[in-house]
Amino acid sequence: MDFPSKAKSYVIDFQENRCYYCERVLDGSSSKSQPRADHFIPWVFVKTSTLENLIYACNDCNGTKLHRLPKLVYFNKLLQRNASNGDFILSYPEQIPNWTERVERWVKNYHQASEQLSTGWGP
Repeated sequence: MDFPSKAKSYVIDFQENRCYYCERVLDGSSSKSQPRADHFIPWVFVKTSTLENLIYACNDCNGTKLHRLPKLVYFNKLLQRNASNGDFILSYPEQIPNWTERVERWVKNYHQASEQLSTGWGP
């Protein structure tokens, strides 16, 4: 259920140590600012930990999101991050095979999850 440490380190740096949802600084100075690795599409639906689905959230956002699907605005933001010609994947320290296909599958998973899970979560 956990993400590889290389992926976690890369993602939190790419997010500039800010919560993906509310943009709170994730410096660990309080319980609210503790960084939490989060499955954007909840793990209960995808049952896998993949880079395209990994974001970092503050303790508050992660704790209130739980098994809900975030608002479409957050999906679109992550879809843009995951673009095959974007800085996120082009700067990743190693090549990831089948990235485009993985992102396409992730998009399908999001739409399937939206039919089964509570949707529209936001901070």
